[in-house]
Amino acid sequence: GTSTTSLLDLGLTWLPEKTVDTIKMSDPATWPFQNYLQWPDAEELTVEHRARQARICNLIPVLPAGLPPRAILQQMDSGTKLRYGADSTRELRRITTEKTNMRVIFGGLLESTRGWMPGALEELGLSIKACKPVNILGGFGGAAADIATYLKSASAPLPRSLQYSQDWILRKCPELPP
Repeated sequence: GTSTTSLLDLGLTWLPEKTVDTIKMSDPATWPFQNYLQWPDAEELTVEHRARQARICNLIPVLPAGLPPRAILQQMDSGTKLRYGADSTRELRRITTEKTNMRVIFGGLLESTRGWMPGALEELGLSIKACKPVNILGGFGGAAADIATYLKSASAPLPRSLQYSQDWILRKCPELPP
């Protein structure tokens, strides 16, 4: 499973019985967890997966602006599809920043990201811009470890892994010259 699935399973063990009693199958707003899903993942969920999440997690798709109908999408090149996915991921991060009280950053990819930039970096920036508190758990490695290491020392140089990488954009725009 994914880290999201693991967190949902763990969260369910913490739900008081009186909370469980207030959950209505017909009203996703009463379900204890909200999970925003970027395109195309939201469209690729199976009926079985959605059924397993019922009464537990409201799966909320985040579609990119201007997404064409499925028939047109099937004819598009992979770079265009990647750009729509990156736009959806950016919008998902913006929405989750707006809807949460704080951000916890742990792990995080430094390369081969699905968005326009690595998630931990973009989420950190969005949270700071929104004046939301951030808890960085650097002990889990990944981007969070690099961010935490950098923030520990006022004189530390910015790690290469946290600097802009042309790959972030070129992967989604293969027609651009390197």
